[in-house]
Amino acid sequence: MIQPLKSIAWVGAFLAVVTAGILLFNPSDTSCACRPAESLSAADAAPFMPVVDEYFEVRKQALLSGDVTVLHKRYPELAQGTDLKAGINTEAFMIEQSRSLKMLDETLDLDYYEPIRAHKDGQTAIVVIHGQASYLYPDETHSVGEFHLTLTLRQQNGAWTVTQTDEKTLEEFHADHA
Repeated sequence: MIQPLKSIAWVGAFLAVVTAGILLFNPSDTSCACRPAESLSAADAAPFMPVVDEYFEVRKQALLSGDVTVLHKRYPELAQGTDLKAGINTEAFMIEQSRSLKMLDETLDLDYYEPIRAHKDGQTAIVVIHGQASYLYPDETHSVGEFHLTLTLRQQNGAWTVTQTDEKTLEEFHADHA
């Protein structure tokens, strides 16, 4: 049985917000120039869901093992261009920060707040996800938070792959809501 949230859960929630997993993202802020925000469509997301599901499964393996290597082996472009201030490709930082918390599980509801939306433009696509993440810790506490993530995909060798992640930082969130 899950006990009430303890301080480790609050620390976990805070780290998740500061890092890549639990940050809000405004789709109009994405650096992908392949679409105007109004062209995002939930109907256009279906072809990309296997790619999205695979990304989150590989990310979960890296997060729970505390080893980013598995993620960077599958998505080498995510190892480059990290910009913590802008929320770009921050998975390595998130995994490093979560290692000390010894997470047991991550549960995601990718369309908790709104349907997943996407737009394709030639060999590039973006997928915008506004969901909820829950993390379970060894003392059976958990933390839950909202995230809004944009994945940039590119078609490489006939298959779609994730080439960039972009999440709204707290600074960006506050600037948008000032």
